[in-house]
Amino acid sequence: MDDQTAYAYRRFKRQGFLPFTTEQFPLYKRFEGDSRINDLSATILCAWSFAYNIHYKIIHGCLCSVYSFGDEPVFFTVHKPPDMESVHLQRVIDALYALALDAELPSLRVAAIEERFLVDYTAIEGYRIKSEYDDDHSEYAYRVSDVVELPGESNYYKRRRVKKFLDDKRVSFQIMKKKDMHLCSEIESLWCRGRDCSYCMSFTGCEKKAMDAAAAIFDENIHTGLFCHYDGEPAGYAVCEKRSEEVSFLYFGKATMPDLFVYIIYMAAKTLLSDATYMNFHEDMGNRGLRQFKASLSAHELWRKYVCAYTKK
Repeated sequence: MDDQTAYAYRRFKRQGFLPFTTEQFPLYKRFEGDSRINDLSATILCAWSFAYNIHYKIIHGCLCSVYSFGDEPVFFTVHKPPDMESVHLQRVIDALYALALDAELPSLRVAAIEERFLVDYTAIEGYRIKSEYDDDHSEYAYRVSDVVELPGESNYYKRRRVKKFLDDKRVSFQIMKKKDMHLCSEIESLWCRGRDCSYCMSFTGCEKKAMDAAAAIFDENIHTGLFCHYDGEPAGYAVCEKRSEEVSFLYFGKATMPDLFVYIIYMAAKTLLSDATYMNFHEDMGNRGLRQFKASLSAHELWRKYVCAYTKK
């Protein structure tokens, strides 16, 4: 964190911004009508909070969070309640701009704006507004049928990798239960072994800590997932949720063997999520390796998000 960002955070804290912790899960749940936040989505913020220094405050009824990451500009996110009018959003942006000005930031940057809400953010009065596509926070959405069938010549090698595990009798699966969630932490620990923590901190933060938080609130009536064993030993997992007939979510996943995670995703889509139209695999946070993996997994749509920068006219 550079000197300007450190100064900005001191100002934000004096204005009542608080660090994000797992205790805020119920608070974030109240705003899911805007950004599809729910309990397990909020646990992802547990990982990000270590890398992005997330702080939050309720401003005019909106959940406003501030992020900083490396040398990147400080940015805010705004989670609106479902029934909020655009005229109300004007007051929120005005308040955030005053905070940014007090913190001596060159502009107010509001990120991760869903495409369907962009018109509200660009209609704010009294500012020069520059909006641009925020590819780091856009979400990867796959048709579940495409993940299961892996059609076409471009998926030939993925079909071969999936078949390799299908034919391997040493590979077995079990449906995720709360009493077995400790296996996720074991797999995370195996994955982390020999890796420098600075790698994860460079884009996602500590996913193991987020997974531990998810295990604590895992509800078998809402959430689901798969454990994969290889030769009787834990080898991978995926945590999922079917939110509606339209959308399912893949939240966390890890595998300790090359190519195994593609197979786990295939099995999760086929056995747990096949009734949903889409599987949402969240954003890539701008990490090149994660972007390549998600882009190559299957044909996909990007559910676009945007960033708006506000300066006074």
